[in-house]
Amino acid sequence: MSNGDRIKPLDVATVQVQRPTPEDHQPENWLSAPGTWEFERSMEGKEALDFLHAHALAEEGPLLGNISDRVSSLALHENPAASSLALITPSTVKVHITTNANENRQVRAEFEWAGENYSLAVTDTTWEPVTRDLDLGPYELSSLGFDRPAEVFLTISLGEEFHGSCFKLVAAIVPVPTVAREPASAAAIESPTTTAANGQLFTLYSVQFGFTPRQVASSGRFKDGGWVHEGTTPWTCSDCGSLFEAARKPYLSSGKEYRYWALMCAGCRRIWAPQELPAETRTAMYGKK
Repeated sequence: MSNGDRIKPLDVATVQVQRPTPEDHQPENWLSAPGTWEFERSMEGKEALDFLHAHALAEEGPLLGNISDRVSSLALHENPAASSLALITPSTVKVHITTNANENRQVRAEFEWAGENYSLAVTDTTWEPVTRDLDLGPYELSSLGFDRPAEVFLTISLGEEFHGSCFKLVAAIVPVPTVAREPASAAAIESPTTTAANGQLFTLYSVQFGFTPRQVASSGRFKDGGWVHEGTTPWTCSDCGSLFEAARKPYLSSGKEYRYWALMCAGCRRIWAPQELPAETRTAMYGKK
């Protein structure tokens, strides 16, 4: 896109198109025109919830035509799909780390929809950092760090033909917080509140805000585990004015334990290192310049 990033769930972008190119299994297809997609903004909070609810399917009937995890290519040729995309809001969602027929690691979403149980492969790449270090097995979203009230939306898509079938895929898992965050006091950030399953900073950010960061400081320690979310700080981002969320990571030096800082900003979807911040913010954080 024009901002240099790949488009993500809840991003709004302007895309120039040339003509519709429907296929039996994907009637919504359009051919995009040459050029750059123009990033407009990211939807959050009430705007995101209102938009998603307005476009979500009513919970009735089978998902994309049947209750299986796939649709026969022959059946689609004889009766083209009315739609290859569906936005749904199942009441419960589990993530299951398993292996496919080739013994390759696979992430699946398990959920109930209109009285039927589904288990579909997840192709949402934003979840790879959240799940890559997990052992095989099922996981509640709460065990992945989603301890704040949230509605979970799933984008279901119909994939390309593979061995005579088009498989149903979970193209996006989008948890949207349903409660507003209240700033904590300066002292409150000294008490850890949230620890992600693998302690990865990227995961903490995704858990806290329900979307992934666009920019992360190049600090090598940001790639390691061991980070803990410690609440909302009284300090604001100099770029967008949003309150920072603090993450800390312990380390030893000369026999003493200290803690690194990382500042997570929802407004500009960025994780800041202290050295990138204005001097007055660093002074407030460390008590010195």
